[in-house]
Amino acid sequence: GAFAFGSAAKPLALSNLPLHEPITQVISLMVGGSVELLVAIVAFPTVQSLEFLLRQCGAQRLGGNLRPLVVVVMAVLMVVVDAFLPTKAAFTLCGALGLSMGAYVMPCVLFFRLGAGGSG
Repeated sequence: GAFAFGSAAKPLALSNLPLHEPITQVISLMVGGSVELLVAIVAFPTVQSLEFLLRQCGAQRLGGNLRPLVVVVMAVLMVVVDAFLPTKAAFTLCGALGLSMGAYVMPCVLFFRLGAGGSG
């Protein structure tokens, strides 16, 4: 699209379509619904990991079922970050967090995990 239309094309594909037509509104609704449903699938491992870490840190006094609290806190954080953090800063932070996780955190976790096996 950018080669054919140059700077007249908007970055998001749905922004190039007229929003006053019903079919465009239906497509926008379907894409938005799919994205909302995808959040639960992507967030499941994160919720499970946070729940495990909180239990390891002694969060048993908060009650037996910690998952609803973790989900609510994550949902509030997602809304706050989405509402107040510019998109460019969010992408930069996500990239930096991903790289630091791969470069520093995961090797340390693997070292401690493999070292706990008593390999010598």
